[in-house]
Amino acid sequence: MPYKYSKSTGCFYSVDIAYRDLPTDLVDVSDETHALLFLAQAKGAGILPAADGSPQAVYNGGRGDVIDLNTVTEDDWFIPPPTLQEQALTALISARDYVYNNYGILNEPTPDAWVSYLKALMAIANGSDTTSTTLPQAPTT
Repeated sequence: MPYKYSKSTGCFYSVDIAYRDLPTDLVDVSDETHALLFLAQAKGAGILPAADGSPQAVYNGGRGDVIDLNTVTEDDWFIPPPTLQEQALTALISARDYVYNNYGILNEPTPDAWVSYLKALMAIANGSDTTSTTLPQAPTT
């Protein structure tokens, strides 16, 4: 079942449905293109209109380069992995919760290993550590 796509609405319309009012900027979309666009979207791509009004898949939820639909497979992923800084921010949230729940809430001193770990994560997260390439290892206790 072929589709139509509207740049103005960003929507697809089945040709098998009799719509009451349709946008005037519809372009034809084949079943294959429609399926590949939604496969790419399921893998993190955005679907945005091209200059000619046709739909296209765009890397990183619509914030990157256009994806060649002929190359899209089930194994693809169109969202880049988190940066080390983003990973540090996530780890810092968990580490702070752990330290507070196990030491702060009990008014116990925070072990030096945890203080060092938190400081290392904070340095990566705030950008003052620009040489690390991996996150530090969390203390075991």
